[in-house]
Amino acid sequence: MLELTDAQIGTWVATFILPLFRVTAVLMTMPILGTRMLPARVRLYVAVAITVVIVPALPPLPEFDPLSLRGLLLCAEQIIVGALFGLALQLLFQAFVIAALLVVNIAFGVMTRAAPQLNIFSIGFPLTLVMGMFIFWVGLADVLSHYQALASEALQWLRELARAR
Repeated sequence: MLELTDAQIGTWVATFILPLFRVTAVLMTMPILGTRMLPARVRLYVAVAITVVIVPALPPLPEFDPLSLRGLLLCAEQIIVGALFGLALQLLFQAFVIAALLVVNIAFGVMTRAAPQLNIFSIGFPLTLVMGMFIFWVGLADVLSHYQALASEALQWLRELARAR
């Protein structure tokens, strides 16, 4: 029968909990997975799966008691760092949709100034929607090649990681 001591369980929890908090914070705040369309439980399962995969590849983490004040501060630090990563991704995604629509709205302002008889509300709203969809389409045009490169690199890394065991 397998017998585990409190020290062994504490060490496993300590090495698993810091990466789990950081990965969970990233997944809860990032653009696509962090939306309300994906239930929080699913995001938590994905965070646990990602953490289980990456923990063996991490360097040794500092020993700490998760229930001490130092441990709670380390967990809070990991949550803050992960949330900042996710929010940085949010800003990156939002910076393009905002810049492009700002250009469209500036063009409408110039049109209204040049031809005041045009009803900008009847023209502007549908044209803004069409331009937003066009900008979204153009922005996603190169995503597939980047995704394929990243996916092949990740699969190669996982192959090497599995071979190392």
